[in-house]
Amino acid sequence: MKSFSTLLLGLILYQNVLATTHLVYVSYPSFSPSGLSVTVGDTIFWKGDLSKFPIASLSVPENAQAFNVNDGTTFSYVVKETGTYKYQCEEYKNAGMSGYFIALEPEKGTENNDGSMVYINYYSHAFHLVTTDAIPHSNY
Repeated sequence: MKSFSTLLLGLILYQNVLATTHLVYVSYPSFSPSGLSVTVGDTIFWKGDLSKFPIASLSVPENAQAFNVNDGTTFSYVVKETGTYKYQCEEYKNAGMSGYFIALEPEKGTENNDGSMVYINYYSHAFHLVTTDAIPHSNY
């Protein structure tokens, strides 16, 4: 049981290092932000009154899951395909309430001689450092 717990914790930490959750606020007259650049594996999380501002995908890449939500206060979508995803608020589409996100390939890592990995995302100008030791990242 202990090894299963350790494995589960490892998988959660691995996912958190490589995946990002992007928050989009839903309120009239627009989504905030209305455009995102994300990576395959990331999660888009919409927050707002979805019964008042229902969201529907207009276009998604081939093999990607379309979405349509019209109740609740949150909705999440895990990005599984590269490409451009466009969506709109069905109720206020004529007012221009729409958004998009562009999904890119996952970050590519570079292994260093000490076994650490650096994942660079050139689009968001960010990096993740994964080390084999227990030194907090704030010390780098």
